[in-house]
Amino acid sequence: MLSRSQEKLLRYLGTFPEALDQAWDVPRDLSLPGLAEAMGVVRSGLNRPLSSLESEQLITVRVAHVIGGGSRRRQVYHASEKGRLWLLEHPESADVEQGEDETNQNHLPTELIGRNETLLDLESLFGQRQPVFLGGLSGIGKTTVAQSLTARASVEGTLTHSAVINEFSDMRDIVQQWFPTVNPLPHDTEALASLLEATDKKQMFVIDDVHLISSRHAPKIKDMIETFQCDNSTTLLLVGRTPLPFEIECQYRQLPALDPEDATHLLGEHLDLERRLSIAKALGGHPMALQLYSEGTPLPEAGEDIQNFVEQTILQNLGGEELVALDHFVLFPR
Repeated sequence: MLSRSQEKLLRYLGTFPEALDQAWDVPRDLSLPGLAEAMGVVRSGLNRPLSSLESEQLITVRVAHVIGGGSRRRQVYHASEKGRLWLLEHPESADVEQGEDETNQNHLPTELIGRNETLLDLESLFGQRQPVFLGGLSGIGKTTVAQSLTARASVEGTLTHSAVINEFSDMRDIVQQWFPTVNPLPHDTEALASLLEATDKKQMFVIDDVHLISSRHAPKIKDMIETFQCDNSTTLLLVGRTPLPFEIECQYRQLPALDPEDATHLLGEHLDLERRLSIAKALGGHPMALQLYSEGTPLPEAGEDIQNFVEQTILQNLGGEELVALDHFVLFPR
């Protein structure tokens, strides 16, 4: 029997045509970042359900070129023949089919647990003449807050452009992620910069995992950032860990841990409130630690560094790629 997360993943993959199974170019929706966004979870939160589905031969995994993802090939996922047969044998119940369109709901802003004041504070910085830098520990929820900000901005009619950095990202890769429909993308630096000029609509640009920018590409990316005319119509949001790979003037906000009362909502309701509150306090309100906590996991001693505890105790069985993905942690809505 499939878990809820496994079934949801398989049903989502089953909506894509079989013709994509052998295609050279595939949509971003079939890559790990696309799946994480569609499921509304952190990338690392998909590792177990995807591995289980693959071991059951319900999905296949391969490497392909992801549209809008740069020249580097990435892992993509498909429902296998066995997986599609399972879907035929297990149709969704009528009450699910007649419910709201989940695809549309994914584009609507959702309430994040314990983050409303943070969202309002960050939004108050938009419209000033400097980029905004949102920093914080791994797994604290930076990416989720950034995604919520872009969703809220989109509802207000702002054009949003998001890019996620890896160690190979250069200026052109960032602009390509911001403008995936521009094809071909110009190679000339001035032509690229012209895409960033002000329009008659408000625009919001996001660079996530900014700390991963390599020293090789940092100077040109810094130059691009400094050309931004941040004002009432244009916002630039940088997201990542400190220190930045370059020095720029910006408005800095560090994302804090959750208050214990809010943090209890990330623990299973099978635990009584007093127990959840005790765990939340022991884990310092760290969202990732709370979400990955399972009954029987040892809790840190008083005064112990939470980040070290998470890495040495909760994450000890995760691989390198999974650890990198931990910055993309999601706080589930109420």
